[in-house]
Amino acid sequence: MFGALLKISQSPAFVRTRYGKTTLLLAGSSGLLTTVLGIALAFFPAQQITSLRSYEIWMFGGTLFFIGLAAFFFFVYGRRKAARKLAEAPAPVL
Repeated sequence: MFGALLKISQSPAFVRTRYGKTTLLLAGSSGLLTTVLGIALAFFPAQQITSLRSYEIWMFGGTLFFIGLAAFFFFVYGRRKAARKLAEAPAPVL
Protein backbone atom coordinates (compact mmCIF):
# COMPACT_ATOMS: atom_id res chain seq x y z
CA MET A 1 0.00 0.00 0.00
CA PHE A 2 2.78 2.40 0.91
CA GLY A 3 4.77 1.35 -2.14
CA ALA A 4 1.74 2.22 -4.25
CA LEU A 5 1.72 5.71 -2.76
CA LEU A 6 5.38 6.11 -3.68
CA LYS A 7 4.75 4.84 -7.20
CA ILE A 8 1.77 7.14 -7.69
CA SER A 9 3.66 10.16 -6.42
CA GLN A 10 6.56 9.51 -8.80
CA SER A 11 4.40 8.72 -11.83
CA PRO A 12 4.81 11.11 -14.77
CA ALA A 13 1.03 11.02 -15.24
CA PHE A 14 0.43 12.27 -11.68
CA VAL A 15 -2.35 14.84 -11.44
CA ARG A 16 -2.80 16.74 -8.19
CA THR A 17 -6.27 16.14 -6.83
CA ARG A 18 -6.71 16.01 -3.07
CA TYR A 19 -3.05 15.49 -2.09
CA GLY A 20 0.13 16.81 -3.63
CA LYS A 21 3.25 14.92 -4.64
CA THR A 22 5.14 15.85 -1.49
CA THR A 23 2.36 14.67 0.80
CA LEU A 24 2.09 11.32 -0.97
CA LEU A 25 5.86 10.91 -0.99
CA LEU A 26 6.15 11.62 2.74
CA ALA A 27 3.17 9.43 3.66
CA GLY A 28 4.38 6.54 1.52
CA SER A 29 7.99 6.63 2.67
CA SER A 30 7.19 7.07 6.39
CA GLY A 31 4.56 4.32 6.28
CA LEU A 32 6.85 1.96 4.40
CA LEU A 33 9.74 2.62 6.78
CA THR A 34 7.54 2.10 9.85
CA THR A 35 6.10 -1.13 8.46
CA VAL A 36 9.50 -2.56 7.50
CA LEU A 37 10.95 -1.70 10.92
CA GLY A 38 7.94 -3.21 12.69
CA ILE A 39 8.24 -6.44 10.72
CA ALA A 40 12.00 -6.64 11.31
CA LEU A 41 11.73 -5.92 15.03
CA ALA A 42 9.01 -8.54 15.50
CA PHE A 43 11.65 -11.20 14.83
CA PHE A 44 13.79 -10.11 17.80
CA PRO A 45 12.68 -12.06 20.87
CA ALA A 46 11.65 -10.44 24.14
CA GLN A 47 13.67 -11.10 27.29
CA GLN A 48 11.10 -13.63 28.50
CA ILE A 49 11.88 -16.01 25.60
CA THR A 50 13.92 -18.93 26.88
CA SER A 51 14.48 -20.91 23.68
CA LEU A 52 15.68 -18.80 20.79
CA ARG A 53 15.48 -21.73 18.36
CA SER A 54 11.82 -22.51 19.03
CA TYR A 55 10.97 -18.81 18.87
CA GLU A 56 12.60 -18.39 15.46
CA ILE A 57 11.01 -21.60 14.14
CA TRP A 58 7.61 -20.37 15.39
CA MET A 59 8.07 -16.93 13.79
CA PHE A 60 9.28 -18.17 10.40
CA GLY A 61 6.80 -21.06 10.37
CA GLY A 62 3.90 -18.74 11.22
CA THR A 63 4.97 -16.30 8.53
CA LEU A 64 5.23 -19.05 5.92
CA PHE A 65 1.86 -20.44 7.02
CA PHE A 66 0.06 -17.14 6.50
CA ILE A 67 1.82 -16.47 3.19
CA GLY A 68 0.76 -19.94 2.05
CA LEU A 69 -2.78 -19.34 3.25
CA ALA A 70 -2.96 -16.06 1.34
CA ALA A 71 -1.60 -17.73 -1.81
CA PHE A 72 -4.12 -20.55 -1.45
CA PHE A 73 -7.09 -18.18 -1.24
CA PHE A 74 -5.70 -16.03 -4.05
CA PHE A 75 -5.47 -18.96 -6.45
CA VAL A 76 -8.66 -20.75 -5.36
CA TYR A 77 -10.87 -17.68 -5.56
CA GLY A 78 -9.09 -16.46 -8.68
CA ARG A 79 -9.98 -19.71 -10.45
CA ARG A 80 -13.57 -19.52 -9.24
CA LYS A 81 -13.91 -15.96 -10.48
CA ALA A 82 -12.40 -16.88 -13.87
CA ALA A 83 -14.71 -19.91 -14.15
CA ARG A 84 -17.72 -17.75 -13.28
CA LYS A 85 -16.80 -15.19 -15.93
CA LEU A 86 -16.30 -17.94 -18.48
CA ALA A 87 -19.69 -19.45 -17.64
CA GLU A 88 -21.41 -16.08 -17.94
CA ALA A 89 -19.79 -15.23 -21.28
CA PRO A 90 -21.98 -15.61 -24.33
CA ALA A 91 -21.41 -18.68 -26.45
CA PRO A 92 -19.24 -18.12 -29.54
CA VAL A 93 -21.11 -17.95 -32.85
CA LEU A 94 -19.91 -20.49 -35.39
